[in-house]
Amino acid sequence: MSVEQNVAKFVRGSTRRAVCLHGPWGVGKTHMWNQVVKVQGVQQTYVSLFGVDSLDALKAQVALAAQDQTALKWYKRNYYVRDLWRWLTGGGSLVPSEFGGGGQFTAATQALAFYFVKRRLICIDDVERRGSNLSLKDVFGLVSHLEERRGCRVCVILNSGALNVSDGKEWAEQREKVFEAEFYYDPSAEAAIKVALGDGDQLQRWHADAVTALCELGVKNVRVIRRIARSLDLVFGDFGPVHDATVRSIVRDVVFLEYCNCGSAIGAPPLEFLMRESPMALALDRINQERGVSGERKYTPEEVGFADKISRYGIDSSDKLTKLLSEGVAAGYPAEGLREVVEAWDREARTHAKHERFNAAWRRYRNDLSAGEEQVLGEMMASWTAVVGNESAMNADGFVRMLRSHGRDDLASRVINDWIAARSGDRVDELQEGALSFFGEIRDAEFLQALDQARQASPLAITLDAALDKIASSMGDEEAFSAIARADVSELASAFRRRQLSFYVIKELLDRRSAHIDAYSRAGLNAEAALQCIALVSEWNAVRIKTIHGVSGSGEI
Repeated sequence: MSVEQNVAKFVRGSTRRAVCLHGPWGVGKTHMWNQVVKVQGVQQTYVSLFGVDSLDALKAQVALAAQDQTALKWYKRNYYVRDLWRWLTGGGSLVPSEFGGGGQFTAATQALAFYFVKRRLICIDDVERRGSNLSLKDVFGLVSHLEERRGCRVCVILNSGALNVSDGKEWAEQREKVFEAEFYYDPSAEAAIKVALGDGDQLQRWHADAVTALCELGVKNVRVIRRIARSLDLVFGDFGPVHDATVRSIVRDVVFLEYCNCGSAIGAPPLEFLMRESPMALALDRINQERGVSGERKYTPEEVGFADKISRYGIDSSDKLTKLLSEGVAAGYPAEGLREVVEAWDREARTHAKHERFNAAWRRYRNDLSAGEEQVLGEMMASWTAVVGNESAMNADGFVRMLRSHGRDDLASRVINDWIAARSGDRVDELQEGALSFFGEIRDAEFLQALDQARQASPLAITLDAALDKIASSMGDEEAFSAIARADVSELASAFRRRQLSFYVIKELLDRRSAHIDAYSRAGLNAEAALQCIALVSEWNAVRIKTIHGVSGSGEI
């Protein structure tokens, strides 16, 4: 039989009894009790001991809570003790003290009101939060009195783990004498989360990911969960629709940050510790601890536990989005600039999701031997169009060669054309050989030819004179050499004569004739052809160019 069923049986009963409902802090003991009472349709007298500082005050609280349930019949009319209490309390100041008025009269009315507390279902809650002058022994004594002398059914709700040493001793000595039964309520994280998150929360876009994160952390404290839900509401109210991956990332961060912010009583790392210590420092210290190496800094055993929890959860406190979210959690409202950072994060998340679909198609190709050609290639080509702008030339080349191995030259050509078309306009520099060879060599002949044609067709980013200036200032790059490689030979020869270029500029160009990057080697060969044109003008020129640069008018070196 579950705790809820045992409580329901107690609530439905009529025999005087005293039971104790105890469990960890904040797991929803009071909520569960109230729900059971409500379902059973039974009236209860509920009293919280929070701040109650004396036995008389406790009796008064019980009497007050019972007022609305108590009615007296006098001269064929029902009078509620609530009304009698108001009349007697109001009359206390009217009776002179020598005739028992004032405090004596009030005490008498309280005793009278408590007299009517009989045969009730009474719940006494928050025992560990009572005032310092009200002893646990007095509370238990009143519980026994209500049960034995007044015929009441009494349920005491407390967190036995939160009792101090003195109360803990009293609890150990008296629990068996006072209570007929004890119900220990420690629900699963899923059950506590269901209690804490209402119907409205379940409709929020963050709900599913929040439940997953809370279960991962094992959070059962209803108050902490509700604090987390409030923070999520505030954060997600600050921006519009975003990708599911962005929602998941933000939810995981907010859950852990708010957990650290208000969950110290349930073992959460302090928020300040999380944001101060970098993941790298925590990981290094953990490795050093395992190897027995003493590093620059050592953490206390408690901090080692915090570090382990942070590491297992996988939150990165150095991330810009995490930092902004932590500022918002600490302040109680979203930090300034959060929307812009979320939008940037969301763009990355959407790009990553597109790549994941393309990678998934490749995994199917490698791993799923039951998948047919049309299915696999269809998934690849459908996802390729979404990632073509971000894939490297080497990846595109590998895709092309795979398609050719399956006899799909038509799809290979489409991949090549798509990749080059995605790099038109202000991305044309990505077609330069230096940029292409950064990740590896391209081997497909059609791809190489199409790239060369695209480079030739693309407008020059800089003029011939500007390219020569860059080389003269030792800042020559592929852009400059490409401009020289594509220049008309006669135009380049004219520039050599007009600009009176130094020996070292021409030598820099000629030295590139054997470069493995095509743009550089063609620039060198173009410079050689321009010198040959100049050499043909006169014998004087031919001898000078042959002597200085080793280039003859006939093309021999």
